Amino acid sequence: MYVYNIQGALLSNEVFTCNAGVNNKIIKAEYPAGIYLVRLTVAGQTSYAKVVK
Repeated sequence: MYVYNIQGALLSNEVFTCNAGVNNKIIKAEYPAGIYLVRLTVAGQTSYAKVVK
């Protein structure tokens, strides 16, 4: 999972295991309020999501 700020700067690059129905915090507490872009790749499929904190 990659997290970018609205300017496109990479803030985080993490690899982790997710379980269905379990929530994970993807925007760290130390990040300021704002808009972030999250890129997630699962089984070769890449998805993007806009996250507002």
